[in-house]
Amino acid sequence: ITQVSCISPATGQTTFFVTHDRPDAAVEVMLEIFDYAGSALYRANIDDRTSSGIYTYDWDLCDATGARLQPGIYIYRVTLSAEGGESESKTGKIVIIGQ
Repeated sequence: ITQVSCISPATGQTTFFVTHDRPDAAVEVMLEIFDYAGSALYRANIDDRTSSGIYTYDWDLCDATGARLQPGIYIYRVTLSAEGGESESKTGKIVIIGQ
């Protein structure tokens, strides 16, 4: 993974941008959202193949049960796994403000 970013602060949804150096390769992207206590709130696994090396993912700010997350600061982790078993993770913060 070269870079991960998202639109923050977020109000109704956000988009994650993952840039990687594996264009045209099959990759698995896993997005995880955690609260500050370390509890996992959301996880998405996406298999993708992009020719540009840029992957985007729209997230509706809901947890795994579909409930909207409360305003606050959350931690995200994006893990990219490429063909051949290589993987790399990046973490960051996202701020959710009132809907």
